[in-house]
Amino acid sequence: MPIKNLFKKHIKHKKKEVKQLRRGFDLQMIRAAAMSIGGEFRSVEVGIRQSGPLPLLVELKSNLLSPRVNLEGFQPLQSVRELIKAGLEAGVMVASDSALMGGDPSWLNLIRAHTEIPVVQRDVFIDPLQVYQGRAIGADAVLIHADILNEKDLIAVLEAAGEMGIEALLETGEVARIKNIPGDLVSAVVFDAGDQPPAELLGGADLPGLLIARTFPRSADEIRQLQDAGVQAVLLSDAFWLEPSFLEAFLEIQTWRQAL
Repeated sequence: MPIKNLFKKHIKHKKKEVKQLRRGFDLQMIRAAAMSIGGEFRSVEVGIRQSGPLPLLVELKSNLLSPRVNLEGFQPLQSVRELIKAGLEAGVMVASDSALMGGDPSWLNLIRAHTEIPVVQRDVFIDPLQVYQGRAIGADAVLIHADILNEKDLIAVLEAAGEMGIEALLETGEVARIKNIPGDLVSAVVFDAGDQPPAELLGGADLPGLLIARTFPRSADEIRQLQDAGVQAVLLSDAFWLEPSFLEAFLEIQTWRQAL
């Protein structure tokens, strides 16, 4: 299902939420407050480039969208700590949207305060105000769904990330639509590898930023195919958390990528 259709009702909710915030707070005041918050910046882009071939990233959320599963008793910090010991180093994506993704904004600061890896906020970003909020609650980067925004609004959200000094990652199911986005606004592009060979899916597209495939590799051959297609990192998809032992699954994929 196209992500725009999946998020259609939720986008209406987000628009109301942003409208209420804009009524209650001055945008420039929020922007200034976010800018004043200190803390060492952690770069996802640098983390990927320094982690060897095809480093792995994970995403924290208690509701898995496909299939829709609730991970009862999910312990985000404990899970991340276990994965860091197993070799997770490039970064972790944290869902801050509770209604659709089962995330929690407090997870950002929780992970950031107790680990040293970059933290990427995933939400339904439709307005620069949300990016300012993300900066204020500890995000090193934001993951923006390009397919739910027109080009003007998308660039406005990307520029807000630049203003905040944080990185912007774009997720899209239509790689062709982001070819014209200025490369200096984007640190990485996330695409769903699905069942189609990545080389065919990308079609030789020249995309801004690093290339991250959202997938759950099942073999060393799949890892090699991703590398051959120009993919530079792997964001483990929801299927990863449904494994009998996500830690064992992570270690197996680590073995395959380290053999490249």
